[in-house]
Amino acid sequence: MKPENPKIVESFDDIEIYKKDALINMIGVAAMNEEKKNNRKLGIPAAFMHNGKILYELPDGTITPESPWGSGKEEVSLGSLKMALSEEPLKRVWENEDDDVYN
Repeated sequence: MKPENPKIVESFDDIEIYKKDALINMIGVAAMNEEKKNNRKLGIPAAFMHNGKILYELPDGTITPESPWGSGKEEVSLGSLKMALSEEPLKRVWENEDDDVYN
C-alpha cells in the first residue's frame, strides 16, 4: 500500500484546538517556572541558551558562560536523576494553581 501525501492544513476552524494548545502551553510554562523557583531555593544553577550560546544563571542571579558544574564529566547522583524524571514537578503545579508560578 502506497502512503498518501500529507495534507496541508492552512487553518483550523475548531477554536477548541487553540484552547487545548494554550492550556498545554500554560501547564508547561507553569511547571518550568515552578522548578526554576525550587532550584533557586535549593541553590541549583539554571542553564539556558541565548543567541546560540549556553549560559548559566547562578543562584545569586549572575549570568555566566562558564559551567558551574565544571567539565561535565562529574558523576550525577541517581537521586537527582530520579527527581528530574519524576512527575513530582507537575504534581506540585496542579496542587498550587493559585501560586505565583502562573504569573
